[in-house]
Amino acid sequence: MTQMIMVLEMLATIAVLALVSRRSQVPLPILLVIVGTILGFVPGLPEITMAPELVFFIFLPPLLYIQGVFTPWRDLKEHAEPIVLLAIGLVLVTQYSVAVVAHAIIPGISWPVAYVLGAIVSPTDAIAATSIARTMGVPQSIIKIVEGESLVNDASGIVIYRMAVVAVLTNSFSIHHLLGNFVFMSVGGIIIGLAVGWLMAKIRHRVNDTPVELTLSLISPFVVYLPAELLGTSGILAVVTAGIYMGWRAPYLMNSVTRVQWRANWTTISFLLNGMLFLLIGLQLNDILAALKNYSTENLIWYAFAISATTILTRLLWTMIGGYVRHFISSEEVRVVLPWKHRLLIGWSGMRGVVSLAAALALPLTLPGGQEFPHRDLLIFLTFCVIISTLVVQGLTLPLIIRWLKVEDDGNLERENIDARIKMARGAVARLEELATSGELRVDHEWIERYRDYYRARIIRYGSHVQGLPHEEHDNAATSQRELELELIQTERRVMLDLRKQGITSEEVLRRLEHELDLSEARLLELDALLEIDDHDHKSPV
Repeated sequence: MTQMIMVLEMLATIAVLALVSRRSQVPLPILLVIVGTILGFVPGLPEITMAPELVFFIFLPPLLYIQGVFTPWRDLKEHAEPIVLLAIGLVLVTQYSVAVVAHAIIPGISWPVAYVLGAIVSPTDAIAATSIARTMGVPQSIIKIVEGESLVNDASGIVIYRMAVVAVLTNSFSIHHLLGNFVFMSVGGIIIGLAVGWLMAKIRHRVNDTPVELTLSLISPFVVYLPAELLGTSGILAVVTAGIYMGWRAPYLMNSVTRVQWRANWTTISFLLNGMLFLLIGLQLNDILAALKNYSTENLIWYAFAISATTILTRLLWTMIGGYVRHFISSEEVRVVLPWKHRLLIGWSGMRGVVSLAAALALPLTLPGGQEFPHRDLLIFLTFCVIISTLVVQGLTLPLIIRWLKVEDDGNLERENIDARIKMARGAVARLEELATSGELRVDHEWIERYRDYYRARIIRYGSHVQGLPHEEHDNAATSQRELELELIQTERRVMLDLRKQGITSEEVLRRLEHELDLSEARLLELDALLEIDDHDHKSPV
């Protein structure tokens, strides 16, 4: 019961810190880690423990699945070269570099255990970095590379981590054996992810029931993860693959009502799971330090500094030097040329987070013979230090780096947005012309004309943005019209609530009308926040 109360308190803390993050502009993961660290030293707080095998099963599958769903396949293809070099090449180099340093400075640590540490800290977490980058107008290409790298290296890093842990448990270490396992786990995970993803898409395509679809969506990560793990392949890679596939198929599988609720559900789940893990990072520190009494404070500080510095510097060297190496290993047709400022920004965005923490906490407690897993507490402590140093140091200085580099958005996303809207409006006009001549729908000619004028106005409106024409007057008018529509929605809501008070309207009718008003209001509020250029898109032409 005490731990349940602690979990509720953690959820409340996450909610409060989310509000603080929004007002202070400090990324939420950084606040969670700092506050969690402070709370970890508060006397009297109960210890929160989880079985290591549950950490992977409960947290990682849903987090990586939804990250895959929201990662466009086109972006992965477009930036495949830098993403692969970072997500596979840099992961292997980081694992080796950290292992060499750990083996050299920590007495008694074996090579397999050192490789476990390197595998734990090799995957990056893009949440904090991309939240900062978006608010500061960083080019979309950088954000896409960092997000794509984070998704892929989560999978590749966990595969390497699993193999390194097996090497410790079996006390055997063979490069050829590890490479064979890597290929088997990776290819097998991708195949299972595609197969289960395809099967889930077939099932959901035949289901047209919102609660059932949402339930199937929530269990999907675990349905993919379990068979992959049971067959000895990578469950994490299978989940990521299935997520990317389902993200591509999602527009064809759900109706609009289901899609709205699906996004809301997964946004909340992802928010809470990420928050819980980042908060756990800080809360673990006090218990971790208590288990390291055999080490002097000076040695712990030295180990933490050396491993953290190795992790950060390896990434910076790889991103800076790798840009030149690619000129020798890539043909001009497929070469991705990144300016040095972009490479430096990508290098400084390599923060560690939930995947590294989950991997560290999931380390086995004992070896097959019953002995304690060697240096387990030290590995968790060093992982914690790498996460803290990258999140806090790099996270808080990233805005300064962006300002110093003077890196600005290239405007590609905005141009794609306007171009798509113009083509959608033209398609609607073409369909109106077909309906007007074919008589397929019995619609009054006046209505056809009003909708035709509406979409033509949109085409002109979007075209003015493409040509750089003045549009301030249109923006003011659009804002006033949205404010008017929001005010009318509030009036409708007040009348609806008054009808319920008077006993005229039943709860069933109220919920139906309330849902319609909520969707309309949410659409307009999103328009105000994200689509300020559009003064016609979501208003009825009648």
